Amino acid sequence: TEKKKKQNHPTPFMHMHKKVTHDDMAHRHWEAIQREHVLRFSHLDEGDARQALDEMFSRVHNGADPADLWLPLESVQFNMYCGITGYMSRWAHNVYVLERPETHEYSPLVYMDNDRSSWRHTTLGGEDLPSLEETPLARWCKFPASVARNVLELARGGRSLGARVRAALAVYGGGRVLNGELLSSEEAAVLDENVSNYAAIIERCIAQHGEESVLIT
Repeated sequence: TEKKKKQNHPTPFMHMHKKVTHDDMAHRHWEAIQREHVLRFSHLDEGDARQALDEMFSRVHNGADPADLWLPLESVQFNMYCGITGYMSRWAHNVYVLERPETHEYSPLVYMDNDRSSWRHTTLGGEDLPSLEETPLARWCKFPASVARNVLELARGGRSLGARVRAALAVYGGGRVLNGELLSSEEAAVLDENVSNYAAIIERCIAQHGEESVLIT
């Protein structure tokens, strides 16, 4: 994956956390980097932070300066990833980035403890997705095109992500461990419902604003 260069200008959220660096390749904890590298919308969607988010997304369109696209689209992608995988508490920890101090090159986001993903219930109705209408994603209607198309294909093309994960896990003792299945059929259905919920938001945005405005390449 191509390394990310540090932005030339600070984001409106960077002052909220100090940076933590080490010697050769810096190891920066999630709490120190979350508002510079990726944003949890539900924790910022009020007051001045909400205004800053709206202004940031007003600059997101096809053909825009890449510096104006990276943070908002990376954040949209990550909010959707956490919601689909049922691990929104990942924001408190378990995400890291490496920095090379002399060049300010950053690694991709590194996810840890993925086994904490849970599909006991859907993300819909929780803090980060209270409804299909009451979410910043539906207000801005801006999505990375490749991610959005994959979500739409999974949800509307008869390609169950839950079934695919269950099939992948079957190589491990038939998908079972001592305390039960690695992913039950009920959990797989919740995973598919999470995908469908985000697909519904994307489809509604396209219907309202057109694909060219919504899907950003």
